[in-house]
Amino acid sequence: MNVELASYIVGASFGLFLCVQYIVFYFILVANSDAKKNKSDVVYIALIGVSIMAYGILGSIQMLSTDPYITAVFYRLKLSAGVILLSFYVLLLRYILILIKDMTFVETDEYKESTKKYLLLMLGICAAFIVLIIFTDLVIDLETATYRLTGLIYPAFFVIVAVIEYIEFYRLLRKEEGKITLMNRFRFKTILWTGIVPVIFALVEILIRMFISPDVTTKFGSFFMYGIFFLSLGLSLNLMFEYMSVMTRMSESNRKLSDLNKRILDEVRTAQSLQFSLLPIDKQREIQKLLDMEISYMPMQSVGGDYYDFYQIDNNKLLMILGDASGHGIYAAMIWAMLKVEVEEIIEENQISDLAQAFTLLNKRITRILENTYSYATLFSCLINLDDHNLTYISAGHTDQFYYSKQDDSVVKIRNRNPIIGTFKNAKYSADGISNHPGDAILLFTDGVIEGINPEGMQIGERRLEDMFLDACQNADNASLILNNMLSSIEEFCEGTIQHDDRTMMVIKL
Repeated sequence: MNVELASYIVGASFGLFLCVQYIVFYFILVANSDAKKNKSDVVYIALIGVSIMAYGILGSIQMLSTDPYITAVFYRLKLSAGVILLSFYVLLLRYILILIKDMTFVETDEYKESTKKYLLLMLGICAAFIVLIIFTDLVIDLETATYRLTGLIYPAFFVIVAVIEYIEFYRLLRKEEGKITLMNRFRFKTILWTGIVPVIFALVEILIRMFISPDVTTKFGSFFMYGIFFLSLGLSLNLMFEYMSVMTRMSESNRKLSDLNKRILDEVRTAQSLQFSLLPIDKQREIQKLLDMEISYMPMQSVGGDYYDFYQIDNNKLLMILGDASGHGIYAAMIWAMLKVEVEEIIEENQISDLAQAFTLLNKRITRILENTYSYATLFSCLINLDDHNLTYISAGHTDQFYYSKQDDSVVKIRNRNPIIGTFKNAKYSADGISNHPGDAILLFTDGVIEGINPEGMQIGERRLEDMFLDACQNADNASLILNNMLSSIEEFCEGTIQHDDRTMMVIKL
């Protein structure tokens, strides 16, 4: 194997290495959207790698061929690949110059326009050179007398382009001195200098072939390919810096995301702690001494929008409230907290004995707070007389609740048509009553219960929940057992499926 052939093979390997590096970097780009802004310069490097690989392969085939015609064809194609390589390299340099302008916050519109015109001119000349190389003998036929003159056109073009790019590059770097990091200056200068080396080596090779002997490259190898080694190493080094830059940004982004998640979790824990402190857990124990009742509260997230509370109005009256604020999570919990504050203010103002009047006032206050937020709440409330267990109730847009009659051994829906809370400021509310008997029971629940789903996506629904309640009442004689039976039936139906809404149930045994 002669040295020139070996230099072509090694050069093609360097081009292949650049392409492999680009493929690796591409997957980093795909995995990290923030890194995509670096994609253009990496693409140009990949195209340069393809051109280097093509130049090396075409040169190898030219050297291996024994047919003069095939040798001439691949020699023309090899020189054309060199022109294409130059085109991609200039595109890379000009992209970097525009990138420098962007990095230093300089107005780039005018510069981009002038650069675009320059590139169009340069690419047009490159296309003309490729036509000249493929279809004429002006720059490739060593036997012609005019070759020593016309053959200089090819290296002269390369040198002129290199000088123009060098002057423009250093002019801009000097102008933006102090605005570019040392790392970026090193990267950009590496790309420039390693690109000038093959141009100089190509000029040397052509002059040797023209004025000394073509056999020199056969003995010592292609000088241009030696220069390409420098270019490949420089571009490879630049890609490594790109990797490091992307990985640093990814690490920084992950760190910031981790810090943000930590802050969010801390805030959620704080909100969760606050909400649980507002739950009437201690009050529930006192109410249970007066009334047989039990409750289950299951927020979908750490905090929820389901609202419940109970109050002893006087010696013989208990107020039970259960509701559902629009939305989920912290936002719904905020509405939940506002509801609690307003309800307690109304109770302190002694305006709760008339449920209809109390809800009209509550709606007015909540609407004033929530107007223009498209938020609302549904509420169900009942006022129980402990002496005779007579019950007055009101439903503000809440789903129908269930009432179990011991005497009839059946479940009926508790319906009451009133507007939701927080939407219509001047809405009027009305209350209804129920004549009950010992052993009757009430199931209060939010719509997250009936919307519970199983693995097949089937909802519990009102009918199935009604049957569950009837079965639970028939097989239990207190509120706690009824609720436990209900929870068991619901879990059996859902089979551990993740639910999409808060679920709250309250059982009151009369």
